[in-house]
Amino acid sequence: IASGPIDGLAHCAGILRRNPYQSDRARKDRFARVIDVNVRLPLDLGLAVADHMAERGGGSIVLIGSVAGRTGGTSLSTPVDYAASKGALHTIVRWLSRQAVGKGVLVNAVAPGPVKTNMTAGNTTDPKSLPRGRMGQPEEIGWLIAMLLTPAASYVSGAVLDANGGSYVG
Repeated sequence: IASGPIDGLAHCAGILRRNPYQSDRARKDRFARVIDVNVRLPLDLGLAVADHMAERGGGSIVLIGSVAGRTGGTSLSTPVDYAASKGALHTIVRWLSRQAVGKGVLVNAVAPGPVKTNMTAGNTTDPKSLPRGRMGQPEEIGWLIAMLLTPAASYVSGAVLDANGGSYVG
């Protein structure tokens, strides 16, 4: 998988279709694509990288979930395929952690709420309606990811850290 050693992996790729799921005539294909990108690919990558890291004595993997995976969506416009995929990703983090932690590989996730990125462009949620009064910034998520990849998180595995400005408290 790699030409050199891998000590840490942050997998941040994902997709979200903004058009309503219920009225999408291609929803069967759409659902399969969202699950493929948001669930299967992180799982396959995580398995491969965890094995590589274990052979070297350990490492850290961080995947990106979502508050939608905990709540079913942050608004009525959150598509079910996205929310389901992120809930599945949270389960993968816990499962993969159980498989890898004994081999020295830590697996965690960050579950952001609405963050100002290209993915949330066109989001109809008024940021002032959020508990923090604004959307998150990419750096605010990045710092959590970075922390999970350092020795500061050497006793953390199987966790899904919420970073949503108070949108979900659980």
